Amino acid sequence: MCQAPWHDNCSPLGHAMIYIHETFFDPDRVMIKVEGRVDRESLPSLREICDPHLKSGKRVSLDLKDITHINKEGLDYFGEIRDRVTFVDIPQFLKLDLEWEQGGKSG
Repeated sequence: MCQAPWHDNCSPLGHAMIYIHETFFDPDRVMIKVEGRVDRESLPSLREICDPHLKSGKRVSLDLKDITHINKEGLDYFGEIRDRVTFVDIPQFLKLDLEWEQGGKSG
């Protein structure tokens, strides 16, 4: 198991918005732990980390336990990738939003 350095995205005021940590279990499998806010400011950082793994065909798990806020753009992104990732430790508030985003389906 190999751990990559965490990435962060800070607002102009220096307040951390998102922390992203990658753990590689093998060459084809990665866990991406997301902490903080998933919104317009932080979503590009999450895409920058997640999209190359998805494009290369890796099995991607997203650990969402420590997400504190998500907006519509974040929900839309999770909706786009939901068939290609495994969501892990989804907070209750996010479970409800993801069910709504998926048209009421639970997964």
